[in-house]
Amino acid sequence: MATTNTMRHSNRLLPLTAAIMIAAIFISCRPSYSSPPPTPASTIQGKWNIQTVTTLAYDASGQPWAGGGNIYSPPAGSFFEFDANGRWTESLSPDSLPSVTQRGTYTVASGTRFTYSDSLGNHTDCIIDTLSANLFVFNHQKNTLFNGVTPGTLKYVFRMTK
Repeated sequence: MATTNTMRHSNRLLPLTAAIMIAAIFISCRPSYSSPPPTPASTIQGKWNIQTVTTLAYDASGQPWAGGGNIYSPPAGSFFEFDANGRWTESLSPDSLPSVTQRGTYTVASGTRFTYSDSLGNHTDCIIDTLSANLFVFNHQKNTLFNGVTPGTLKYVFRMTK
């Protein structure tokens, strides 16, 4: 008799359990209606403190070069600054020394790419790896000759925080 009562009690809980599980699925899968993310142009604006600059070396076929790469920690006070008018400034000097800076203009091409140009007319195409309110990681590549002979590419990865 106890088994029959237990089965009847379980059969009554089955629809309730199923309803709770279905409701949980709908609640967890509902779309988020938060505001859209800021555009890259407005998000890269501001002063970004350079934490590290990583260089990665690749041979002409795109394979990592035997010479490898390096991670550099720039002097304190090194930064990139992007203003709302499409201008940038880079400083890689310690706070205690007179500022050694480069300047130019920048344009954001898409959500993951931007180009900056210096005062000499050099253009650098960049890829945005990470961009949030407090972290900005981008990279760019330059062709080079290793040992003055072997063609290859150097990839520079800038990791910056606000």
